[in-house]
Order: sequence, then C-alpha cells, then structure tokens
Amino acid sequence: MVNKLEIETYLKSLLKDYEDEDGVIRAEYMDSFEFVQIMLTIEDYFDIEFDDKLLDMEIFENVDYVISCIYEMINCKENSHECV
Repeated sequence: MVNKLEIETYLKSLLKDYEDEDGVIRAEYMDSFEFVQIMLTIEDYFDIEFDDKLLDMEIFENVDYVISCIYEMINCKENSHECV
C-alpha cells in the first residue's frame, strides 16, 4: 500500500521544474504537452487512470488535492470497488 508521503515525494520530484521560488507548483510553467506527459507518467507509476475532471493543468497548483486524489484511486483499486 502506498502512503500519502510516498505520493507527495514522487510528485514533488516529478514537478520540481514547475515550482516558483516559494516551492509552489505553477500551471503556467508547463505547456500542454508537458502536462500530458506528466499525467501519463503518474498514471503509469501508480497504475491508475485519472478521471476527465482531473485533466486540468491547474489542479497541480494544489498538490495536496492531487495527492488525495491519487491516494483515493489507489485505495479504490486495491479494494476492488468503484470510486466516484
């Protein structure tokens, strides 16, 4: 089972090039191709699939929200039930 700290560590390493000087992820620092590549990388790494409502670059500005979404998707998959 993956915990939230592992997810956070992975995301921060993946998104480090998109942080401002305060360490905040900025959607405007990535283009659409980079965004798609990041989403696919995360999906492959955690063996999940993002819902269409999460396919928005600006969600990465709230890393805690992304971590929670990934954590929920992993738990749903591991518990073999459908999540909304």
